[in-house]
Amino acid sequence: MAAASGQRARRSGSLSTLTPRGGGYNTSVEKTVRVFASFADADEADARDDASMSPEQRLNILIELRDQRHPDAAEQGLARVSRVVELERG
Repeated sequence: MAAASGQRARRSGSLSTLTPRGGGYNTSVEKTVRVFASFADADEADARDDASMSPEQRLNILIELRDQRHPDAAEQGLARVSRVVELERG
């Protein structure tokens, strides 16, 4: 999205809380708008923001995205899959 005087603006949302509730997650998102002189500056700021997140914050974002796409995934669990592969000798 273009801003005044040829600057570039990028919307970003930062996760403020994730609270477990009944197998899902209730999220609150704080929306912010930051203006940058270029897309490269915006990308650098995004990289710094990503690097500053804790592992728990990153995992919470992953869980939120998974729950949006697959709402029943938390109840289903992971499928147990195994296979035997014979090695070639020689």
